[in-house]
Amino acid sequence: MSTTFVAQAAPQPRISIPFVFWSSYMARVDDAGMSWPGFSYSESEMTRMRALAEHVRDSSIIKFQLWTAAIFIALAAVAIAVLFAFLTWLYPDPARTPAYVFVCILAMCCFITIGFGVPAAMALASRLSAGGVDLSGVAPDARDAALAAKIRFQCWRMTAIMCGVFIPGALLWIAFDIQAGPVITALKTVSIAIMAFSVWFSSRRPSRDM
Repeated sequence: MSTTFVAQAAPQPRISIPFVFWSSYMARVDDAGMSWPGFSYSESEMTRMRALAEHVRDSSIIKFQLWTAAIFIALAAVAIAVLFAFLTWLYPDPARTPAYVFVCILAMCCFITIGFGVPAAMALASRLSAGGVDLSGVAPDARDAALAAKIRFQCWRMTAIMCGVFIPGALLWIAFDIQAGPVITALKTVSIAIMAFSVWFSSRRPSRDM
């Protein structure tokens, strides 16, 4: 009895849907003449992002933005509820909670919600919005893995910077009794305006839905 072994081709790598949506969004940011500090890309990397963006409908980008925001808010609410329940267990009397403990709990919330919540929200949102993505004629690029790794590094770097600045900044505000109400209100207004402009700009671009 003879045995015949048939060589099978190795499975081809697949293009990650979250990677496609991130590329499409950053291509639109670059085309608008804007930039995000900490998220810069070379010309060859941006060329690849634009190539992927051509296969994503504008309506899908808007869905991706809205789903990402909604999912992130839900995940952040859960994380905050769990961590503050733990804080209540440690200090049933809020008045006896040391300032540094409270600040560290807030920093942990920031680290968890941004470091893990944002990628999870984007991953789920991309799948819920993938109906307008057609990658049937797009071949994987050998540089995609390196570019995806760079994006992950950029996200984690931004998380580390935000958490690293937050703790000493919050302690200084507590030490000098700075009234943060007006500042926080202004920051909220600016962030909401930026998000609204981003959604509006995406909707105003020439549609690829046809």
